[in-house]
Amino acid sequence: MNARWLIVVAAYLIIPLILVAGGGDPGWWQAWTFSLVVHVAGIGGRVWADRRHPGLQAERMRFGRGQEVKAWDRVLAPLMGFTILYLPVIVSAIDHRFGWTAPLSTSVNAVGLVLCALGYGFAVPTASSATRATPATSSRWSGSR
Repeated sequence: MNARWLIVVAAYLIIPLILVAGGGDPGWWQAWTFSLVVHVAGIGGRVWADRRHPGLQAERMRFGRGQEVKAWDRVLAPLMGFTILYLPVIVSAIDHRFGWTAPLSTSVNAVGLVLCALGYGFAVPTASSATRATPATSSRWSGSR
């Protein structure tokens, strides 16, 4: 396993740590189940994408290194990654610890986890099929023709 995979695995292992430590409840089954779904989709999806498009993950992890990337993208991309991946997890943990919202029934939790898994099931193949931008395809996103 190389360094880039260690970074990916470490990023995903932080999720159950945040949920269990922040939530203060090692028996919080929803946190463990959500972590399992995220790990399978996140790490499994990256393994699948790496097999399908060798080098794609390495290219995506080189974002901003040796490339012409605007200064705000160097700041906003990691900030967006943090807010999408970790902020909801942090808020969920704090909510569980302090009981801000009423507990949901097991059936509602199960439906939510199934919908979450289905969402990842749709997103992972879609994201892994998006190969690197070429000069021909990047012009449509930059607004130039």
